[in-house]
Amino acid sequence: MYTKNDLKLGKVNPQATYFDGHCLDKEVPGYETISVAGRELFSSELKTLIVGNQDGDRLQQNRFPARDIKVTYQMQRRTAGELRESYHVLNAKLLGIKKKIWFEDEPELYYVGTLSDAEVPTAGMTKFQSTFTLHCNDPFAYAMREDSFAVASAGTYDFKLDFANKIFGDFSSNPNKIYGAEWHEIENRKPDSLWWEWEQENYNKLAKQDDISGSYTRTDIGNSTRLVMRFDVINAIEQQMPGFWQRLGLIELTERLAWLSDHIKKFYVEVWSYGHGASGYGTKVQTWSGTEWIGTQSNTASKPEKNTYSFAGQEAATAMTDGYFYALTGTNDADATTPTVSYLDYAALSISVDAPATKNAVTVTNDGPLPVPVRFELTNHDDNGFFGLTSDKESILIGKPNDIDGGVVSKSERLFTTNQNNANGLKQWTINSGVLNDWNEKIAQTGSFEDPAVIKEKRWRLRNAQKDITTAWGTGDVSGRGWHGPSASAIFAADSNGAIGAQNFTARFFVQFLFGDISQTGLQQCNLAGPDGELLASVQLWKAIGQHSSVKIRVGSHWAYVDENNVRWDNFFGSIVIKRFGSTYTFELQNVEGKGQKTKQTVSYTDADSAKTLCQQVTYWKARWGNVTKHYNVMNNDLYDFWIQKENVEDYVDVPNAFNDGDKVVIDGQNQKVTTQVNGTLNIGLQDIGSKPIMAYPGKNVINVLYSDFASAPDVTAYIRKKYL
Repeated sequence: MYTKNDLKLGKVNPQATYFDGHCLDKEVPGYETISVAGRELFSSELKTLIVGNQDGDRLQQNRFPARDIKVTYQMQRRTAGELRESYHVLNAKLLGIKKKIWFEDEPELYYVGTLSDAEVPTAGMTKFQSTFTLHCNDPFAYAMREDSFAVASAGTYDFKLDFANKIFGDFSSNPNKIYGAEWHEIENRKPDSLWWEWEQENYNKLAKQDDISGSYTRTDIGNSTRLVMRFDVINAIEQQMPGFWQRLGLIELTERLAWLSDHIKKFYVEVWSYGHGASGYGTKVQTWSGTEWIGTQSNTASKPEKNTYSFAGQEAATAMTDGYFYALTGTNDADATTPTVSYLDYAALSISVDAPATKNAVTVTNDGPLPVPVRFELTNHDDNGFFGLTSDKESILIGKPNDIDGGVVSKSERLFTTNQNNANGLKQWTINSGVLNDWNEKIAQTGSFEDPAVIKEKRWRLRNAQKDITTAWGTGDVSGRGWHGPSASAIFAADSNGAIGAQNFTARFFVQFLFGDISQTGLQQCNLAGPDGELLASVQLWKAIGQHSSVKIRVGSHWAYVDENNVRWDNFFGSIVIKRFGSTYTFELQNVEGKGQKTKQTVSYTDADSAKTLCQQVTYWKARWGNVTKHYNVMNNDLYDFWIQKENVEDYVDVPNAFNDGDKVVIDGQNQKVTTQVNGTLNIGLQDIGSKPIMAYPGKNVINVLYSDFASAPDVTAYIRKKYL
């Protein structure tokens, strides 16, 4: 029994009761929890109807009623006065309604309840057992800790397709299927010509590789048996990670197969089988290539043996033209006295795919047994009109999807967009002949970028990571001072009306400027220029040895902004937007993916002289200092994207939107209704009337995040609290 000495040693009763954060066993003198009842098997309450003299009844309603938890406790004090004192304390600790309740033997879960009944102890005793009841209107137990999930990141996703828990004729939980067939040469027949589905009793034996095999027997003379495994790859991926295809924006089967062809990292089939017939033990295993059965493997053992196949992405996609992947196992012929029997112990298809990062999806994994609502916390960036949250079953709309960012624009037209196809290589770019911001010491355009068509990275970028330093960066000034490195430039094409150059424009660079230690250095420029090489606008990021990063912005012949040796620019990986309307330039720098501070800076500068020159070319330049020969002295600085849009308007009027920069939005779905808070204030008026709480069902749930096309992606975190019976 739990003793006073245990309390002195800091121990807690193994069944101690906690009510609203107070441990009764520690805080009520003489109190000890003896047992707790009401947390065991919990049945649902059924409402049924009998019609006429029918057998059985009809189920009309199934619900979980409220729960009562009965606590048996012991109270022991030396005197009646001390006993009264303990009850005063106990009554005070059990005050209040719908309080959090948990127990020492289950500290990771809590209930929500109210004291509803208490047994009256025998009068005059100073030691006795008694009970009290905690009524839980909500019958579920909840996890103490919320699980949190951020936006989906790039990575490898693994999927396992087998026949565990397969139910005959049911494809909702397990879409895979096994066909049985018989023929002299069944391997010459297409998979869609097969006959019947395997029985449930055989499916029950395929949960794992354990020598417990399902079987198929034929006694017709001359006939063979074949078991054909059909793996529904496309649907199985969606079932194991709901919303997967929606997140990637892939609708048609051909689009999904093409994506798999490019992103499959592993496609591995295993079949554990054997068989026997008139010629003794022997079975064959094959797979369907899309046009024929191939890859014959034999097994003459008298027990299940493993046959395996591995396919590259293109091979796998070709074999799945109908969305299914097929494998078969079969035995030799029967004769007058010996039947042919095929045995299958286990079969599985393991797939790994490389999925790209995305700013518009959150994958929520609920490893509890019951669906739970998802709570979202969003931090808005820029002006934004709305937020949309969608799963494959529910959706929430907050704000105004029709909001616009600014006034009416007569026409906007892209003059240049980076071709992100690696096969295009460097065809868009001219190397080492661009327009530089020459307000730096001894600058030189030298070195070379690697050809994207050769390095074939998952994400296009201008990189110069060649092992030979001179090849990558060229040679600087003989004095050993100055900046040198490769540049990439382009001249913009005429617009659809044949006009060359842009008076009003919006241009966007996406660059990284990252370093691993404070000793690294580097410089890069994002420059826009006129037809004769007139520098119009330049954003320069640079870092000296032992210092933090710096930013300088130049407009024409003026410094518009200088911020040097400031930690807020460290490890910048994001967008640099340059706009010009009339004679006013606007610069917006935002760290989106970098590990440094999520810095955002907007700078405006008016320069009537430079505004007279049309913008017609772009230069990206990256450089290192001096002629040192060690690669690690240079930061990681690369260009990932650039585009420029010609704006044929003189004025741009900002239109107020539903959400401002920095707004904190919390969207919850408790109690089967959506509630929204903006900066801590309830704001139901922003909600669309058709919004329904987003639920996280057991397993993986992909939730898409939508926002205005003129806005930046918000920071999104999703939270769930698992619940149990």
